[in-house]
Amino acid sequence: MSLETLLNWPAPDRPLPPHRAVDDSSVRGVFVVTDTLERSGSFVLHKLVGRHVRLPGWAVALVCVAQQPEHYVAVHKKLGMHLSLHKQTFASVDLFSRLGQLVQSDGATDPVQTLFSEITAPFAAAAPQDAAEPPRKPCIVIDDVSMLLFVGLSVSQTVLLVTALRSFVIALGTQRDGCLAVLVHDDCPADEEQASANAWIQQLATVLLHVRPLDSGFTEGVHGQLAVALGPQALWADSARHDAGIVPGELLFRVNDASVDWVARGRSGL
Repeated sequence: MSLETLLNWPAPDRPLPPHRAVDDSSVRGVFVVTDTLERSGSFVLHKLVGRHVRLPGWAVALVCVAQQPEHYVAVHKKLGMHLSLHKQTFASVDLFSRLGQLVQSDGATDPVQTLFSEITAPFAAAAPQDAAEPPRKPCIVIDDVSMLLFVGLSVSQTVLLVTALRSFVIALGTQRDGCLAVLVHDDCPADEEQASANAWIQQLATVLLHVRPLDSGFTEGVHGQLAVALGPQALWADSARHDAGIVPGELLFRVNDASVDWVARGRSGL
C-alpha cells in the first residue's frame, strides 16, 4: 500500500480501467494537506508536483511562499527529476522573495488580486501555440498557505484567494479541468486565525491528506503517519467529474533523501 494506491494513480500494476482512455484521477481535484511543525507534509507536495509535471496535457505552477524556488529544484533533483528540463510544463512562482511587498495594501491595490495574478500568470505562457490543441490542464501547488496569514493577509483574504484559485483551475464549462494542492499548518488550535482559515479551506477539499507524528510516539524507522480522506466537496454529486476512486486510509511513512518508504503497521522497519 502506498499514497499512490490510495489516490488511485495508475501504475503498471494498476492500469486504467477500460472506460477511461486517459488518467483523469486529478481532474477538478482540490488536495488540502495539513501538517505540523514536528512533521512536515512537504513530501506530499513533491509527489503531486512530480506526478503532474509528467502527465501529458498538464502544466504545473509551484507557488513558493515558504521557500525559494532553488530549494525545490534541489529537492526534486534528489528525487530524480530535473525541473529545468520541463520548462514547457513547469514554472515556479517566487512569492517568497517579495511576499511582504505583495500582501501590503495601500488602498489602491488589492493584495488578493495581486497574488491571484502572480500565481496564474504562468498558465498564459504555457498555452499551446497551436489554437487547435486543447489548453493544458493547470495544476497549482502552494507550499504554505499559513505563511500568508503570518505576513498580514486576513482570514477572509486568504480564504478568498484559495477559493479564487480553485475556481480558476476547475473553470466549469471550459476545458481547464485542473487541480489545486495547498499545504496548511494545523498544530496550533489556540491560534484562532489559523484555525478559522484551516476550517474554511478544508471545506473546499475533494481530498484531505493529514500528516502527523506517530500517535504512539517515537518508533525506529518510522517518521510519521499520513491519513487520506475524502473532503467535503467529494460528497457533492458531480456528473461531470469522473469517479476518482480515492481510497480513504492511513499509512505510516519514512522520508529518505530521495524517496518515501511506506511502512506497514506493526513493523518498525522495512
